[in-house]
Amino acid sequence: MKTVVEHVLENTVGPKVGPNLTLSQIVASLVERWNSMSDEEKLAVQLCIDGEAVVESIVAVAPDPA
Repeated sequence: MKTVVEHVLENTVGPKVGPNLTLSQIVASLVERWNSMSDEEKLAVQLCIDGEAVVESIVAVAPDPA
């Protein structure tokens, strides 16, 4: 999970993100940048954190195939 989140952060916060960051530093960066992230970036982070719940919520609101 940490690798995927770091990849998302690299695209949004720039070069200060690297393999030496602690989880606390990554979370702080996410909190700082959340409002400036695109919907796709936010979804990527949410999938990393709790993918099953995200997929369940998408399925719950998807139109029922007839």
